Amino acid sequence: MHAWIATLLIAYIARPWRQLTGGGRWLLRHRRYFGLAAALTHTKHFGYIVALFMLTDEVLEVTTTIFGGLAYVLIWIMALTSNRASQRRLGANWARLHRFAMHYLWLIFMQAFAGVAIAEGDSLYIAIAAAGLVALMLRIAASLRYRFSRTA
Repeated sequence: MHAWIATLLIAYIARPWRQLTGGGRWLLRHRRYFGLAAALTHTKHFGYIVALFMLTDEVLEVTTTIFGGLAYVLIWIMALTSNRASQRRLGANWARLHRFAMHYLWLIFMQAFAGVAIAEGDSLYIAIAAAGLVALMLRIAASLRYRFSRTA
């Protein structure tokens, strides 16, 4: 699995895994570092993309530029705000920002990997798309469990 998607998915499931299983304390405690690793590896990937378009006649589609560009901006914003000072300064907006960004990144990357998995049937991309769907199901299950425990 690509390192950046693995680190992103680990950061994405850390809290729901802890909520659902009671385990994963180490994972939750180090979630920030998985997110920063995802930002670092994806920044390198961004450099490769820029080089590709500077050195070839390839043309990037407008929708890819807009939605993919926003994904990179969100990765970098999360990396820059992944510290206690930013959490204090932003307050509740910090959690909103990170929650929105994580779901947006999940959506963008799932669209890319599921698209290749469906179009080409590549087993690696099918596995990555399946891992992404499992990660989303974990988050939904944790959210529903929390919601139902509050109303019981």
